[in-house]
Amino acid sequence: MFEEFLLQSHKSFDDKHVLFEGFSRSWRMREFLVDVKKVAHALAGIREQAPSIVGIKCRNFYHHWLVIFALDQLGIASASLPNDTGVTFHENFNIIQPDLMLCDEVLSAYRVKNILINERWFSDILSKGGVFLDRDKNTSFARVSVASGTGVTAEKIGATAEYIIQNINNILHSNLLSFSHKKGEKKPQLISCIGFDILTGFQIIMAAMVAGVTVEITDRTHIAAVLARNTPLVLILSPLHLEYVIGILSPLSTARDNLNIIIVGGSLPEQLRKITTQKLTKKIHVVYGTEETGLVAVQNDKLDWSMNSVGSVLPWVEVEVVDENGHILAEGQEGSVRIKSSSVLPPQFFLGPKAGEKFQNGWFYPGDRGYLKSSNRELFITGRYDDLVSFGGDKFDLRLLDDIVKSFSPIIDGSVFPVPDQNGILKPYVAVVCEDNFDGDELSRKMHAKYENLPSITLIWVNEIPRLSDGRPNRKLMTDSISETLKK
Repeated sequence: MFEEFLLQSHKSFDDKHVLFEGFSRSWRMREFLVDVKKVAHALAGIREQAPSIVGIKCRNFYHHWLVIFALDQLGIASASLPNDTGVTFHENFNIIQPDLMLCDEVLSAYRVKNILINERWFSDILSKGGVFLDRDKNTSFARVSVASGTGVTAEKIGATAEYIIQNINNILHSNLLSFSHKKGEKKPQLISCIGFDILTGFQIIMAAMVAGVTVEITDRTHIAAVLARNTPLVLILSPLHLEYVIGILSPLSTARDNLNIIIVGGSLPEQLRKITTQKLTKKIHVVYGTEETGLVAVQNDKLDWSMNSVGSVLPWVEVEVVDENGHILAEGQEGSVRIKSSSVLPPQFFLGPKAGEKFQNGWFYPGDRGYLKSSNRELFITGRYDDLVSFGGDKFDLRLLDDIVKSFSPIIDGSVFPVPDQNGILKPYVAVVCEDNFDGDELSRKMHAKYENLPSITLIWVNEIPRLSDGRPNRKLMTDSISETLKK
């Protein structure tokens, strides 16, 4: 179904349109779809095993997308896993539980049948392989992934091809990828630093393909080289990715007109926005949404947005702010944000043991606190009802990190809390009560064994951990105290 959708959307493009471009070569859509059929032909035999989910671990970006489309042609649900077999891979594997793995290396540590699809395999298949001419409609999910941004426990979710295509159309209707370019100049290229192992990242890249934007195959370490070309470009970044990009720029860099930045995974601090408009571009868009809801609100580059604003709610989305009893609050009153739209995953798409817990009377509750301004349907997010914190884009459960700190000998008590850096990006600080010396590097390793994407920690020694009346750490007090100290 993905192939038909792509073909239908590309009727207005000529045969010269480039779908993917890397440093050494590019691929037009016709080449891509022929390669898809070759890969599908080579994998057709796995249908006999009737797997419900096939996992993919393939570092080569282009090859990975060939496998996704090939499995879709075979009517088999796919799940993309991280390239590195670290903590995140292990946790996602255990949540998704694929019946079969297609891997670019042997996964001997995992009790699942795996088929090796390394560079040699692809070279052989693409050079002389036959083509798959049938097409099996997937009667269940097309993609399976992990959602971890709205609760302390990551969840297994599925999405049908119809749902994915609907969300792609919503992305296109939001005009996020409708950027102007000079006559005779090719459309912007897109670089996404958001992995397509998550549903949002997959849908954004698919939307770019459908919109006729060339997807640039690169990683963040080569972004500086791409920026140096000074060609039209769209960057999909988390706030932490953006901070990295700013850090590698020349001190003489100035804002340019042919660069658009789309921020996902967190709000954009005012300090980072200011330096971005000076050194990169003024064309900045920030989106609010979750894996489970799709796009909810968008900040465009036309207005000055207030603190805590996540933009205007999109026309096809309903958002309400309610109290603990579900009663709608007046404009400006802070309460629980709830969402309803066709882009919200229905309860039956939640495949974990806690499926449907975030729904009440047809509304999805992402766990965010906030309020609305009705004049332009502007949504403000002021916090959460749990201890999830976004450090630059990824979410981390501070209670789990607290437990790791407190269990580390000889620490008596401890707590993790967020502190904004010079660009406004939250970073993890660890307050400890301890009378003896200990190995801070070892504590950091234990914390990163739980969250490998956790930014570097900063340790501080205190006499006691301030706590609220219910016994929870007073993280706000610690954040405010350190923030004031850093300003001096």
